[in-house]
Amino acid sequence: MKKLYFLTMLLLSSFAQAQFTHLKPNQEVPEQVLMVMNDNTSKTGYVKNNGMDYVALRILSQDLNSFKHASVEVEGIKFKPEGKTDYETIPAKDIKHIILSGEDPVRFDRINVYRFKKKSLEVKDKDPAIMFQVPKVDDYLVMYSNIYINKGSGGSVHDQLNFFVRLKDSDITYFFNMIAGVKDKHNLPQFKILAKNNKKFTDYIDKLCDKKSEEYSHYYKLQGEAMKEVADYIEENKKLSWLDVRSIQYNARYRFMFYFIGKKLEEFSS
Repeated sequence: MKKLYFLTMLLLSSFAQAQFTHLKPNQEVPEQVLMVMNDNTSKTGYVKNNGMDYVALRILSQDLNSFKHASVEVEGIKFKPEGKTDYETIPAKDIKHIILSGEDPVRFDRINVYRFKKKSLEVKDKDPAIMFQVPKVDDYLVMYSNIYINKGSGGSVHDQLNFFVRLKDSDITYFFNMIAGVKDKHNLPQFKILAKNNKKFTDYIDKLCDKKSEEYSHYYKLQGEAMKEVADYIEENKKLSWLDVRSIQYNARYRFMFYFIGKKLEEFSS
């Protein structure tokens, strides 16, 4: 399996969020953007924050209950075409993705997110929540995340681990809520929603939850090797804050999980 970890990139998600969370209402995002539409046509220009809140494009939220609140959903993006002076509202449903230019371009995908019942895998929502998110894993599975680290009492058990997951060629994205402070076996069954009629895959997920299985041993051996690399990086960078350390650890652990399981799903689907 190719290496998933590029340690210099582990802070990317934190950086990408930080640059948008302090804009004031109607403040223009300084970088020029490339807006790609569903029909693959594109236009260049500028976007600005929604005037109703303090989150640029209403793309990212620091709300601990992010999925439940409208502030992470968006019906339209305010866009000013290059060479124009006035903004127009582009319906979110017509946009494929938005790329912010700069030294390190950042792509925000438009995703249609559905919630589902963890036990029955029944989809709860008739209509999806439309959001824009930066992909953290972009392979057979595409994964987006909003990770909120608890700075108060209770420690990491109160961290919020929200993931949005879709198949590469699918327009349907599912909301995964990974509960912090519990063993993976309590969270892994959510993956079955991605291919609930693929028995090879659902059986594999069950084996990943069985501590006595070969699949369990193989997965956690590889995860351990990957996390050892991350631990070495943290040890070499002692000036990292505890917040950075926990963010790096979460990003590494879950990027490995979604990438690895995505590769297994690809294998069982061929």
